Amino acid sequence: MELTKRIVVTGRLDRAVIEGDDAEKVLALMAPAAREMWREQLAANPASVGSLYTKIDPRYPLLPATPRVKGTMSVREFDGSLVVHVDYSIAYAFAADNPTRASDIVAIRTTRADHHHVARSRVSPDNEGVIPGESADYSFSMACEPAKRGVLVPLITDPAYRSGSLDDSPTECC
Repeated sequence: MELTKRIVVTGRLDRAVIEGDDAEKVLALMAPAAREMWREQLAANPASVGSLYTKIDPRYPLLPATPRVKGTMSVREFDGSLVVHVDYSIAYAFAADNPTRASDIVAIRTTRADHHHVARSRVSPDNEGVIPGESADYSFSMACEPAKRGVLVPLITDPAYRSGSLDDSPTECC
């Protein structure tokens, strides 16, 4: 569970990763085969970054406060290895001008994911370690167009929201 927690914290809270777009810090915590698979995935589809780590647009910095996290972890056995399931939400507060309410500048990222912990005795050394499994990611109160590119930015930056063409409720992007 500690290794899975390190992967989540590194990928979702480490400022070098989320603000500096440093995927290698997250990849270093995974099995070698998983690292290569993710490098190929990110090269082929940069928008898939949100499934691995949070990426903040450098034009919209976070406030100095630590993002708020709420979630759970559970462990089960599957096919001879341990699977750690995480289910968490993280609220990121952005530094933005003239917000009128919290949802203008606080974007929320929700993730449900499995992390397979594979022992060497069961597989080749390239597959020993953590291999990400199924995941589902959602974002709330954020600009949707950047989300389609895998980038998290505050709702207040969305031109449709500022013009009033979006309804008053925070947007949801998948």
